Amino acid sequence: MLNNMYLNKQNLMIQNMNPIYNMNLNQQNLMMQNMNLINNMNLNQQNVMLKGMINQMNFINNNDINIPLNQVNLINSIISFYKRNNNDNMNYNSPNQIKNILNLINPNYPGLKFNDINEIEDPLYYIKEPKKIIKFINSDYLIYKVRIPKYITKYDLYTISKLYKNNKKSNSDVLLIYQNEILVQDDSSIELISDEDEIRIIEPRNYPDDSYYKLLLQKNERMLNIICQFQFGQKVNFFLPESTLISDMIKAFKLKFGLENKYTSLIHQALTLDTSDNRKIMNVIKDGDYIQIIIHNNPPYVIGKSVQVHISYTIKNLEHWIFDKGLLNSIKYIINKAESFHHVKIKKLFIGNKQLNRDDERCLSEIGINKNFDCLIEFEGIN
Repeated sequence: MLNNMYLNKQNLMIQNMNPIYNMNLNQQNLMMQNMNLINNMNLNQQNVMLKGMINQMNFINNNDINIPLNQVNLINSIISFYKRNNNDNMNYNSPNQIKNILNLINPNYPGLKFNDINEIEDPLYYIKEPKKIIKFINSDYLIYKVRIPKYITKYDLYTISKLYKNNKKSNSDVLLIYQNEILVQDDSSIELISDEDEIRIIEPRNYPDDSYYKLLLQKNERMLNIICQFQFGQKVNFFLPESTLISDMIKAFKLKFGLENKYTSLIHQALTLDTSDNRKIMNVIKDGDYIQIIIHNNPPYVIGKSVQVHISYTIKNLEHWIFDKGLLNSIKYIINKAESFHHVKIKKLFIGNKQLNRDDERCLSEIGINKNFDCLIEFEGIN
């Protein structure tokens, strides 16, 4: 039997929503499903659940949006994924962000478009095993047709999908959605995924949204012109009321331009601005000041399960070197990385007792490697 506190919260919840007889069938089903879940929760869990229900229903009512009943839990899981990746902007108080996610997981969304309708990507071209074609759809609604070895795992699939994100320069986490469910990132087979199936790539990015920026502009006070310069030269004038908090400025900027929280920094006078800084911009930034926008470059080079390569050299005075490599990366990747680091051509490479050709493009798993390993390198013309 529900306790009195729960009943009070239930009444409060109903007061914050339209009466149930004014709800459509989808809303009624959603409400009853959530109410059934609450019966088996403790008080703290009830508080969280009730708050979430109110936010969901207010979102649906205020934005005239129907979230299919079978997608409610999926949307909530995506919101949790964003939070785990330091992005709280995906929530039921941000309708534009939710709408973009709903579009992305909608198989009939008209905004989907092929990256190149005549091109099929083959990132693991050096693996000659049988392959299937998977359609990756990223957060820009771009469809990539990609050849994937049939024998790989779901974990491997996650690492490959990062090559087709919206922001290919970051190694941020992704969430893969297959047939309206989250694809578990484990070592199980991908055999249930058929040829030409679609997989949605959820990234913890902000979708371009100027609503928060427009909200800040509603203050009737002197404006500061902040010149924001991206690292590749583009400049934008960003006008804000002088009493705007630094934290609000950062949030508004990242939302307006659809940037990732974790991989984007705003720098003023050689200092990185903090997302929790509650100083007013007029106390930190002058009218016409420059802010540098740095998008950090951390590409997802590791494909497949990550292992450590311990490299030593036939030249005794060279320090040993350790770096991460994926079991689906080619052997040539080790060679290219070592040559670019030392600016010397490699003559011989040994893994275990095997001497490998410098042009060998097999992946590590094909030569029996499945854990951390040692590698010996001999350079040309150096003794």
